[in-house]
Amino acid sequence: MFNYFPWRGSVASRNYIANQAIRALALIGSYALCTNVFAAEISEPKPHPTWYLTGSIGQQSADIDHARINSRLQQDSGVSVRSITDDHQATSYKLGAGYALMQNLGLEVGYVDLGKQNFTATTKPDGSLTGQRSVQALNFDVIGNYAFKPALHGFARLGLSYAKVNDSFTREGAVLRVSDGGTSNAVNLHAGLGVQYEFSPAWAVRLEAERYLAKNVAESTQPINLISLGLVWRFGVQ
Repeated sequence: MFNYFPWRGSVASRNYIANQAIRALALIGSYALCTNVFAAEISEPKPHPTWYLTGSIGQQSADIDHARINSRLQQDSGVSVRSITDDHQATSYKLGAGYALMQNLGLEVGYVDLGKQNFTATTKPDGSLTGQRSVQALNFDVIGNYAFKPALHGFARLGLSYAKVNDSFTREGAVLRVSDGGTSNAVNLHAGLGVQYEFSPAWAVRLEAERYLAKNVAESTQPINLISLGLVWRFGVQ
């Protein structure tokens, strides 16, 4: 079964990026832990909120490989592509909850709707192929924080996401052999970097860049990048 939402990049490059992300986030986590232990030795620990909620809106993007679509249509239906139009960016929404294990280390769970990607390929002889993909995911992450200033923090996350991918395809004219699509579910690595500014004891604004991995019905894994802006609300803070 052919993946009509192919992405650019080799397995080696994906593994290299993932390994570098794991190393960087492991260092951040170690630093966060050491910072808290050291602070506890020299002064009494300061109380900090433990539970919080987050909500964000952003835009996701993922590459669609036009050359590969053309190649597969030639192989499967014996047609060549006249043109391809696509919309590989979409508005996304996130909701989450977090728990601060200590001042610089915490856990977060969340849900994200990554929106829809689509493309339309017109062919010669006359025909067309239209594809659409929607992705939703649940994530569980470890969060490491670093305070640049009392109200300004940088943070990194590393964890797992459980992504549900829905693919659908419609064909017309000379396009004959195409899968109707389907649904797939898979667990993959999830990572992100961001900054957070606290404009009151209870509220903060957060800017974040994340990478999700989504596996489709053809068992091909696609990276999806998300940039989002949102709010953080802490429980029990006036």
